[in-house]
Amino acid sequence: MNRLLLSFLGLCLLVSANAQWVNNPSENTRATTDNNIGYQAKTNSDGYTFLYLDKLESPGCTSYCQIIRPDGLLVFPYSGKVLTDAPNSTYTVINENLWIDNDGNAITASSQCRDISTLHSYYYVINKISPEGNLLWDEPLLLNKGNDYNLLTSLRMVTLEDGSYVFAHAIYNADGKAYVSIERVSSDGKFLWSSAKLLYDSEKNYTIPILVNAGNNQFLVFYAKGAGYEYYVNKFDFDGESVWSGEKAVYRGGFTVPAHLCIGAIPDKAGGAFFAWYDDRNASKVEKVYVSHIESNGNQGFVTSGGEEGLRVSLSGMRAFRPKMAYDEASKNLYMVWEEYNGTQSFQRLMIQKINQYGELLWEDTNPAFSAGNTNGYEVGEYLSGYNIEAVNGKILLYYFGGGQVLKAHLLDVTSNPAAPVEVWGARAPLEIANSSSSKGSAIISPLIGGDYFVATWGDLRSSSSAYDAGIFAQRFFLNGTIDGVITSLNKVKPASEVVGVEYFAVTGEKLASKPASGLYLEKSILKNGGFEVKKVLAK
Repeated sequence: MNRLLLSFLGLCLLVSANAQWVNNPSENTRATTDNNIGYQAKTNSDGYTFLYLDKLESPGCTSYCQIIRPDGLLVFPYSGKVLTDAPNSTYTVINENLWIDNDGNAITASSQCRDISTLHSYYYVINKISPEGNLLWDEPLLLNKGNDYNLLTSLRMVTLEDGSYVFAHAIYNADGKAYVSIERVSSDGKFLWSSAKLLYDSEKNYTIPILVNAGNNQFLVFYAKGAGYEYYVNKFDFDGESVWSGEKAVYRGGFTVPAHLCIGAIPDKAGGAFFAWYDDRNASKVEKVYVSHIESNGNQGFVTSGGEEGLRVSLSGMRAFRPKMAYDEASKNLYMVWEEYNGTQSFQRLMIQKINQYGELLWEDTNPAFSAGNTNGYEVGEYLSGYNIEAVNGKILLYYFGGGQVLKAHLLDVTSNPAAPVEVWGARAPLEIANSSSSKGSAIISPLIGGDYFVATWGDLRSSSSAYDAGIFAQRFFLNGTIDGVITSLNKVKPASEVVGVEYFAVTGEKLASKPASGLYLEKSILKNGGFEVKKVLAK
């Protein structure tokens, strides 16, 4: 047997025999070195977790990638794979930098600056990376290259059903004018339109776009107009032509803080989207949370009293901020979570509400709570520093950093009792995912993988006290409320469209002519993206 095959099989045996997840919430699995000033994480449906990392290095910062395999092994060394080390300032502007496409590959973007001393001539460097860590384009895509713009920011991307990508970002010229630029790119990294689609007018700046996939190779673009950030939306087809007769107003009352801190949007899986935000439209210094349902035809799906823009979700007299959303397509219910403070900010709580397809708030003042003092919805009564919510097969996963910087999670059954959610994990809730004494932040938890488990990632200062020196840690935890459960999904058959060939090996390394009829052997699945997966199989 040749040395290359021996090396390959040695790696396969190591991977199949030694899972590297650490099943200890006080230890967890380290994914990177320290000195990360920012990161983003996405997990594909096969359980590969991609990390986009910014490290502060001179000049500017360097962008890296790391990949955590489903078994917890790292694809790259702790230092990660360099995506671009040219002068860039990704960490100084508000962008999304990481997405997962329809085939489970990662798309990454860094904000390049050819002249960092004057902050001129920005462009984006876009890469496509396979789960095995391979760069899938011969050259990175350079978005906006060659245009002498003053600043690019607010980059967003969605993947369409044909596998192409739509990018949108704001462009600020030296004269202070700003507009939104939209480009469509093929799956192999080629521009599909002769020029970018531009959203602008002569009176107001267009900024802070949000993209939402609308199905049928169409997409929605939410964008802000003017200094007060009035939000509008339009729907486009794959040629960049408007599907509606024109743009639709979402909220025109403006914001008292930069809009990117207030807003979010998710698809309704029927050609429309939910758009959530908080504002202080009455200048009362009591912010409220609102949501709009933009239907596929551009109509407002939620009816509000007096023509008010947005359905008000937070009903208490407390200040409400940073709404997050999860949509359960089967029940057509929307779930929202937000944080609330009293006027002096001496009390903080996390609230949840359930909204049906007609815009009715379904959880009232009498709902149970994790602690006393509930006024509406479902409350977590402790200090919080980061949270999110996911819809999981008729359940809701709520996770947050609680007191002492402990990452905690609740799994709530939202179907068995229409009046209030029920704790699935009972007395074990909340599940502690990470409980070391170090400061933590920026938790991101994956969707449910294979019906079995989730992957959580976060920034952690367990070996440093500087906010610019975080290491990224990860933890796998299971739907049954443990961190050491049994995975049943890893041996599920992959769709035939993903597997282009199968080879068989003895556990000692010899390649076999055919599939064994008995005993233990290795099965290598060759995937269409050029990678492979190996698993141990016991023939029956």
